[in-house]
Amino acid sequence: MTKPVRLIIIFTVITALILSFFLITARMKKKAELEREAGTTEVIRITDIAEGKVRTITLENPKGRFVFTREGDSWRIEPAPPFDVIYTNIDSMERVIRSMTAVRVVEESPESLGPYGLSPSLGTVTADLEDGTQVVLNIGSMTPERSAYYVQKKGDPRVYIIRSYAAAPFLASLNDFRQMRLTHIDKETLQYLRIVSDRTMEFVPRDKEKDALIAPFSQFTMTKPWMNRRGTDTEKFSAFLESIPFAFTVSEFIDDDPEDLGVYGLENPEKEFVLRDAERELHVLLGNAQEGYVFARESQGGPVFTLPSRDLAFMNRKPFDLTDKFALIINIDFVDRILFTAGAETYTAEIKRKPGDENDEETEYYFNDRQVEEKPFKEFYQKIIGLLYDAENPEPQKAEQDGRLGTYGYPEVSIEYFLNIQPEPAVLTLYPYNRDFYAAARDGFSEFLLSRNQIETAIDTARDLDTE
Repeated sequence: MTKPVRLIIIFTVITALILSFFLITARMKKKAELEREAGTTEVIRITDIAEGKVRTITLENPKGRFVFTREGDSWRIEPAPPFDVIYTNIDSMERVIRSMTAVRVVEESPESLGPYGLSPSLGTVTADLEDGTQVVLNIGSMTPERSAYYVQKKGDPRVYIIRSYAAAPFLASLNDFRQMRLTHIDKETLQYLRIVSDRTMEFVPRDKEKDALIAPFSQFTMTKPWMNRRGTDTEKFSAFLESIPFAFTVSEFIDDDPEDLGVYGLENPEKEFVLRDAERELHVLLGNAQEGYVFARESQGGPVFTLPSRDLAFMNRKPFDLTDKFALIINIDFVDRILFTAGAETYTAEIKRKPGDENDEETEYYFNDRQVEEKPFKEFYQKIIGLLYDAENPEPQKAEQDGRLGTYGYPEVSIEYFLNIQPEPAVLTLYPYNRDFYAAARDGFSEFLLSRNQIETAIDTARDLDTE
């Protein structure tokens, strides 16, 4: 390596070391200055009013003039609003006014307030105190960063910058203190649910006596749209209830005194829902749907408001999705005898119970007057109580007194349960619908379809039991 090259390398290394030294020193100096400023920065207080000293707050802004007067633990508002108020929002406003702090002082004694939007101001808050003094705060325009506002206190020439949240009281309207939640319904004590959409669905808590045969496993019973009461699918209905807010929040109040409800689709609304718990009821009418929301109004009248469409998704559920699909499921403890008729075949299943030792009950099982083992008997029983509806009957019909069911004719299959809890039997009757389905009828009404292959399986099980 030549001498000139070595000198160039040495010079480059020395230069780099010197530059690194100055950079590190500058950074350490800047860090020390920031730490020193952080340790000595004082809170810039615009107001410092003791709690309980504010008697009246007056807001004046483009939205109106509103006066809030302290009355005990609450507030009186002038003009009196025609709606429920969230008084804690007023308490929050009062706390901001009592203890307002600034991000910084932007100018100590400005020659003109125009550049800050303070001449005239955008809004004014006046706090009247118990000692007779007043605190007046004027708000100006937003800062260029759009994250804060300029503000000035009467009697103080300085212009401050405050955060947007602190400026909220200056810009408030009465709607900012409005109760945006509708009546809260307690899901745990739900007594009634009604949904009117494409069809009407009604749900009530299961009646242990009335619904013993039709909803043995359901917490709720469907009273509509079916002619006969139906149990609900426990899993699907539980998820359905979870999809209902029960504490609906209004997106926006549109019209407090509507003159033409037709504009909102609320003159003769086609959709509505009713929720009722042990103490309260919420009945809401639904009108026209817009992008993302729906016009609504409570049934007793009042303002028109909007609800988010996402909160109303439950209105689109289909009744068959929520119903228990069992055609006729009956607790075996209630059954004395079963008469199963399929065309020319008739099978009789009977359960005979006798008192046993130590209050136990001895049970004997008979099939076509012949005693059989418990296991095959219960296999047959499971087949007939496990029959499931496959779909709704698109043309529900009512049976005539002679047993004929409209265009379906006379029944091909019937299952009669003779019970120890009521004198009349519980009956499921099946009429020919097409080559794949039967029209299933309960209490003379056919509202569902049941596949033929389920019945064929039950018949095969009955034949096997009869020949054992």
